[in-house]
Amino acid sequence: MSSNITPVSCARVYARTQYIALASNHFDGQEDLVRIAFSQEGAVLLGQDIPSPLDPRRISRLLLGTHHCYLALEGITAKYSDESDAQRWKALHPGDELSWRLEPEVILWSRFDYGLHAFDETEWSLEPIRGLGQESDFIEHLNSSHAPLVAAITRKSTGRACTQGARVLSIDPEGLLVEADGDLRHVAFAAPCHTPQDLQRALQRLANETPRADRQASSARTAAPHTV
Repeated sequence: MSSNITPVSCARVYARTQYIALASNHFDGQEDLVRIAFSQEGAVLLGQDIPSPLDPRRISRLLLGTHHCYLALEGITAKYSDESDAQRWKALHPGDELSWRLEPEVILWSRFDYGLHAFDETEWSLEPIRGLGQESDFIEHLNSSHAPLVAAITRKSTGRACTQGARVLSIDPEGLLVEADGDLRHVAFAAPCHTPQDLQRALQRLANETPRADRQASSARTAAPHTV
């Protein structure tokens, strides 16, 4: 469990575990659902497949959540293309191409156990992990060589079962974005990571904190044939 939980980090985690948001155009009020993902820093990534009533160049607000948990991000949308973020986008939305990026400037966050909070871009944005190289190669190694451990860490960190295993989708300074049983989950690090060495230590700590019995149970479930 992370020891660095704050309202803004909690809001970022919630944002990263969402697939879609309600987007609104500036001035004309047009709105519709759009697919989303997030960069390491916390910028909102948007694809090419924007519903026709919306002008992607004029999207200025994204709404996520329900009456129990609500997040609004306002900022400026611009054309965008970056290889690492394109890979992050594809991991969540393989049928669409990354095309736009909204830089949040004002963020409103409300949850029943946290109350209402407002953040600006300096509070919301994170420094990326420097020198990570090909993030996709690192993720592929975790998923192909350490799948039982990923499932065990996810189960322990989130307190929820992983009956069909778990798969790392992306890495951010605060943790791992994991898909498990059809849901997005965020496995938090104990402290933010800024270098590959920080990341290695964070992953080792997660592994050390996961009982060996849990890893073996996850390995057995991964190897067992699927039955109905």
